[in-house]
Amino acid sequence: MSRARPCEGVPARVAWAVDLLDPQPADRLLEVGGAPGVAAALICERLTTGHLVAVERSATGLRRIADRNAEHVESGRLVLRGCALADLDEPADSIDVAFAVNVNVFWTSTPERELSVLRHLLVSGGRWPSSTGPTSPRAPTCGPGSWTRWPRRCRRPGSP
Repeated sequence: MSRARPCEGVPARVAWAVDLLDPQPADRLLEVGGAPGVAAALICERLTTGHLVAVERSATGLRRIADRNAEHVESGRLVLRGCALADLDEPADSIDVAFAVNVNVFWTSTPERELSVLRHLLVSGGRWPSSTGPTSPRAPTCGPGSWTRWPRRCRRPGSP
């Protein structure tokens, strides 16, 4: 199997987003809408005991992630889920960091079910950075097209 080559063809905004995430070797991460798998390749290269769950509702998108990251899937660092975020069934408190870049469910609908799933998955104090609109290293730090909720902490009722 060929090794993921995260340096080749990485869009600047994806490299920038992963650098902002700063995944640590033991982190448990969730990427929402991860096709074509570029961010997954960059993140999985940094993981040792942690893992990334990539949820992608498109069968074509899921296949692209799997093809690009076959070694990471085989090693267990990358777990693929072919479903919508609202239908994701994973254990509570199993994710430290969840993220999405330009995933339309967050701006084309009222994502109550999706946010409920994220609250269920994220540990108390877990991060949920998300971005809608153009993102790049030159994006403004506030306002449309920025990571305005960076880093957003997920708190459950009654947690500090």
